[in-house]
Amino acid sequence: MNKLPVSKKVYADIKERIGLALSHYPTSLAEAMRIVDDYLQQQECNSDDHMATIAFDMIKPELDRAIERSRKARERTARKKESQPALPDKADEERINEIISSMFAGLNLDNHECNDENIVCNIKPSRRERREKERKGKGIARKKWKSISSNSR
Repeated sequence: MNKLPVSKKVYADIKERIGLALSHYPTSLAEAMRIVDDYLQQQECNSDDHMATIAFDMIKPELDRAIERSRKARERTARKKESQPALPDKADEERINEIISSMFAGLNLDNHECNDENIVCNIKPSRRERREKERKGKGIARKKWKSISSNSR
């Protein structure tokens, strides 16, 4: 089917249930599915097959609820799309990228300093970086763990 007024999951479930109910009557099964398809496409659905008609009549209230549920979901989706802000066009995107590039151009992230006088950066080095700088200034090597050996008792 092309565009269904119900979800694919509901359609597959109905098809499976009708298939199980009419599995011993393949002509009635095909006729029942034709009636369901006609109903979903809002066409006239008449049949001379009584078993197919009974199966359809049993499933019709559920189909109606599924159609209504899908209609409401589509309306909610349409409202959400209308309320979302428009995406920036190509010119806006290029302008944003220029601004970001100019902001990052003055930053020197290796030394945690800013080269641009308009931007104030107060990024402190981490504790590890500060301790490492202190050790280098004093000429002290970083302490390593002692190896554990069996004769160290």
